[in-house]
Amino acid sequence: MYINRIRKLKICRLLLIAAFFLLCGSFQTDAADNRYTTRPNAVFCKSLAAMHALQISLSLRDGKAVSLLNSGECEVAGAGIVVYVVQEEKDIVRVQLTSSGKYFWVSRKALR
Repeated sequence: MYINRIRKLKICRLLLIAAFFLLCGSFQTDAADNRYTTRPNAVFCKSLAAMHALQISLSLRDGKAVSLLNSGECEVAGAGIVVYVVQEEKDIVRVQLTSSGKYFWVSRKALR
């Protein structure tokens, strides 16, 4: 009788550990759903207003895009960077860089 009780406790522990690992695995797959790699030469902006201004400037081709990029409000990443999507707008998303934890706005087309 004592041996059966020990066996039941071991089985319960194994089931709890297995359930824990299954739950952890499902949370990791959910967290990975918002992970993207940006395209090379993607433009990151510090604010939503700067990103909208840059998109409008690029669509009008009025030359303000160059001044925005040189102002430090927006910058171009030379290579692809792994980011997490935090907030989504119509054609712009707010991303968090995995390396630094900083938040930026980037065009939805810049993600792959």
